Amino acid sequence: IPTTNQISTQIYWENGFSIKDIKFQIYDVLGNTVTEPKISFEQTQPFSGILRWNCEEIPKGIYIIRVYISKKSRLIPIIKL
Repeated sequence: IPTTNQISTQIYWENGFSIKDIKFQIYDVLGNTVTEPKISFEQTQPFSGILRWNCEEIPKGIYIIRVYISKKSRLIPIIKL
């Protein structure tokens, strides 16, 4: 997903997971963890929500948001322009 200063994306999960089980980590293309990312998550439906990342203070480059939902994870590639 290309972005400049803010990314928003819809996330879906399977029945039986709780919003309390969701965690996020962001990595750069070299695998370094982005410290203190400004991520928010809003549950919009029983099994979905919107992830928002304010990345205006992050240098241009390629990043991966790893979303952990219970014992499963999903990767979201990001290109900061």
